[in-house]
Amino acid sequence: MNARSSGPGFRKGATRLHRCGGSSTATVVACPPTPPSASQNSASRTSWLIRRSKEMRRTFGSCRPRPRSSWPASTPFWRYAGSWHEGAMTDHDAIRETLTLYCHAVDDGRFDDFAELFAEDATFRVMGEVHEGRDAIRDWMQEVQPPELRGKHVGLNPVIRIDGDEATAVTDYIFVSRQADGFAVSSAGRYHDRLRRAGERWVFVDRQIVFMGDEPLPAP
Repeated sequence: MNARSSGPGFRKGATRLHRCGGSSTATVVACPPTPPSASQNSASRTSWLIRRSKEMRRTFGSCRPRPRSSWPASTPFWRYAGSWHEGAMTDHDAIRETLTLYCHAVDDGRFDDFAELFAEDATFRVMGEVHEGRDAIRDWMQEVQPPELRGKHVGLNPVIRIDGDEATAVTDYIFVSRQADGFAVSSAGRYHDRLRRAGERWVFVDRQIVFMGDEPLPAP
């Protein structure tokens, strides 16, 4: 459609085109209307913006994104992101939650909750020592993490492999501790884990802490 073929709005557009060096037969959108100058009052500029917005909607339609054709519009996107959906978790989500709850429980001093993350026959290997059984693991952690030594465990970059009801996970970690002049990263390394499905959750069967620069020991 050209400027001379429609109503008053297009005639105005043709005038603008003529001033810009165009012709009255050119397409109107070739020369958009000029906004009010900064010297005009704010009411004039606001009115112009509203009119311009309406013109753009008429020309280009709504900017609302269309639903992706790969899933129904009524389906939450997180179902396809491998995360929460209708209150349920994937196995990967449940394992990541166990890895996270370990850090929270130790940092908060909730050692009974910490112990529940381990199987009854679990082993915990660190600094050349092996602690066997859920109760022994809890007692050891409670001894080495009194209130004055607690900090913040941060797990990063988990790599999870699931095989039926068994799984392995390798997770980088850092430990931020309190210092006289603030906080500092006092330890870093990796957790090497074997986990087992226990109902709707996953528990540790074996956890080995390998400090940065050390080599992991063979799995038991």
